[in-house]
Amino acid sequence: MRKRISLLFAALMLVVSGLAAAQSDMAFQHGRPRPHVTPPKTRFGSDTEAGTTGVQSTRRLPYQGGPIMETSIVYLIFWEPPTVQNGASAAVPANFNNLMAQYFVDVNGSALGRVQTQYWMRRSDGTQARVQNKVIYGGYYIDRTPYPTGACWNRVTGWNCITDAWIQYEIKRAMTAKQWSTGPNKIFMVYTGNREGSCYYTYANGQCASGTEAYENYCAYHSFFSWGNQAVIYANMPYAFTICNAVPVSPHGNKIIDAELSVTSHEHFEAITDPYPVRAAYGWIDLGEKGGENGDKCAWNFGSYGSWGNQVMNGHYYILQQEFSDLDYDAGRTPCVQRLN
Repeated sequence: MRKRISLLFAALMLVVSGLAAAQSDMAFQHGRPRPHVTPPKTRFGSDTEAGTTGVQSTRRLPYQGGPIMETSIVYLIFWEPPTVQNGASAAVPANFNNLMAQYFVDVNGSALGRVQTQYWMRRSDGTQARVQNKVIYGGYYIDRTPYPTGACWNRVTGWNCITDAWIQYEIKRAMTAKQWSTGPNKIFMVYTGNREGSCYYTYANGQCASGTEAYENYCAYHSFFSWGNQAVIYANMPYAFTICNAVPVSPHGNKIIDAELSVTSHEHFEAITDPYPVRAAYGWIDLGEKGGENGDKCAWNFGSYGSWGNQVMNGHYYILQQEFSDLDYDAGRTPCVQRLN
């Protein structure tokens, strides 16, 4: 009985704090963490950022002294009510959620995951800790709760829009319902339904601030927030329609699913190597260029591929963007790779 009362009280407090957070939104310009985004492919210029090889830059990825995630435990949150705010269907393909979960089972010990093992952090005692090629799928939470109305206005999706504060609230709701705990090796990824946009800063009238909108400025992002005395690492994963489904082939027969898987890989690996994208705690990021994390340097670069894709993981086929490798860069090879040479 005491445990049940405690859970009910915790749920009630989440409602109160969530509504307050959603009303005030996250004021990133006031020193709070700014999300690190996956830009749409159209944001990479042919002669300024992506170049002919698809590499955003040919500069080495430097270490800024902050932490990494040695291993990662991944929790998936599918916020998928039947409709978006204007009544249109928010439905995703029947196998969408299962394939997102399958990826995190398959990526454990994979060739692409091994690329991350070259990155490390400096412990307080001066020793090094490296990224391990170990990913644990922690479980999922499906939420059919309707999206809030009037939260934000996105230029692509209109009032079918949720703010970063609501993404954070959804994570808290899922953690309470599933009794999940947070930690420095855990990441919570929130997937939203078809036609639902988002932004991470709004003006007083609810309009998304320029440069902060899904489908205009990002296809996904990762960041963190404080909850009690813990930091919660998370990613906002909008449904990959419009300009965010730029994959060259579709191993799963649906370009939106395959694009979502590639963007998922991008955000997951960036969170591993730079889990706290704020100046006081940067991990592996090139601060001297736009973007600058390992996934950004090879965003939308798929290397060599066939109709089946470019990665076979645990017997399943994927088309996933390549990852930046300092080891290959130092050896004078193309730094965007599908596996370590």
